[in-house]
Amino acid sequence: QDLEAILTSLPRLRLVLAHFGLGFDPETLPGLVALASRHENLYFDTSLYGSFCELWFSRASNQATSLREFVLAHPRQILFGTDVFGSRRKRRQELDDAMRASIGFLEQETIQCTEFRRTSYFQTLDKDKYGPVHFDPLHIQGLGLAGEDALLGRILLQNARDVLRLPGSASISSTSAGGA
Repeated sequence: QDLEAILTSLPRLRLVLAHFGLGFDPETLPGLVALASRHENLYFDTSLYGSFCELWFSRASNQATSLREFVLAHPRQILFGTDVFGSRRKRRQELDDAMRASIGFLEQETIQCTEFRRTSYFQTLDKDKYGPVHFDPLHIQGLGLAGEDALLGRILLQNARDVLRLPGSASISSTSAGGA
């Protein structure tokens, strides 16, 4: 309700919700889908890889089918994200693993993340509000978007260009072509 009020009162505000807006909660996702339908300046990033990557990927895996449907329904509102950035203080392998897992989650039906480690969260619960608490880094369900080249191009690059109004964005192209 608060987010709806903000987006309604500030219709030009571009807002990005990280981690699919936590849309891997089956109770939250329908509301996010409705918000995305009503507010074209509401965006969702795909970041799952970071401090709690085992948990985030497990939860997203539980909702892969619903997240895929969400992405297909709102292709212009999905931004690629990883939660990991290149830094001299980080090992290069961490960035490589994050990119492989994050892109793989979008493209593949199933991915493997052998670098994931069983955390205490997986040892204390069988289920949480997101679904089964199941640690299986060799069978993480992805969105299976391989072959959807135009969609992947949007998610991986074009949507960010559009949001940031960078060269090659739709808003720049329409302006230079005499549009609004």
